[in-house]
Amino acid sequence: MRRPTHGVRKGFTLLELIAIVTVVGLLASIAIAKYGQTKRRTVISTMKGDLHNLTVLAEAFYATNSTYEGFTPPGASKGVTIEFTGTSGGWSATARHPEASGITCTVGNTEGVNSVPLCQ
Repeated sequence: MRRPTHGVRKGFTLLELIAIVTVVGLLASIAIAKYGQTKRRTVISTMKGDLHNLTVLAEAFYATNSTYEGFTPPGASKGVTIEFTGTSGGWSATARHPEASGITCTVGNTEGVNSVPLCQ
């Protein structure tokens, strides 16, 4: 024989479970979007840092050799690709990363190129 419960419930209703799943899903989607934005900013900062290091070394090479020709860029951070062009009187470099598609960072000391890494 069953005993009467007298208003005592055990468990959750279907409506309560749906509400909880919806709220958790919404919070997860916000967190994932923020993570993606943060990761992209981190990759851009890494490219800028690599170009800054390249700038210091290129200028030290020039101070010793009076030319940028023959300068070999240092190794870049994981995933960063650097393209360097050096001449007797100037240089320019670009950095790219697959996780920052559409973004290219440039730096150099030739006319029309920023002396501080610029990412677009």
